[in-house]
Amino acid sequence: MAVEDAVSAQFSSTIPAFAKPVFEQVRRTRHNAQYFDPDAPPITAADATWAIEKAAAALVGTRTVLATGSLDSFI
Repeated sequence: MAVEDAVSAQFSSTIPAFAKPVFEQVRRTRHNAQYFDPDAPPITAADATWAIEKAAAALVGTRTVLATGSLDSFI
């Protein structure tokens, strides 16, 4: 969660897919898939589609940040 907090704080304004609520939903869904919890809601095809869309948007945003050189301000 420390990485989630750091990435969200640094990049959510330029990469909306790294916003805290998005990051948290992806993390929780992954956790529920990896560590079975009978009380967790089932993961649906719509959940998977949403996660893939967010991951693709995060990749596009990351490539844009790297291509523009604006990452230097965070180093």
